[in-house]
Amino acid sequence: MPTPEVTRLIEEYVGENESRCRGLIISGYPRSLADLWHYLEHGVGRVDGAVLLNWHEDAVQAQIEYGASQGQVDLATARNEWKHFKKNVIPVAEYFDSKQLLYVVSNT
Repeated sequence: MPTPEVTRLIEEYVGENESRCRGLIISGYPRSLADLWHYLEHGVGRVDGAVLLNWHEDAVQAQIEYGASQGQVDLATARNEWKHFKKNVIPVAEYFDSKQLLYVVSNT
């Protein structure tokens, strides 16, 4: 889904539910620094923090291979998603870390 559409949907949801909720957790977003800048530029809402589930590289690779061996995931697609995560999502986490807004949950 394109970034402007995601931002519009979040803005719409926040607007409709502002009086009923004290916060939202949006899983898997932002997916890149471009998503983050778009969200912040449009003033959809404040960001109080971000959560990073921190897995060791070998654990992720083992999980990908296990899922592929069970027919649950396509190996090439899963590896591509992992590359995308490291290239695009880690910089978002680093941004939030620089603002002291990153909360890391380790798998160990």
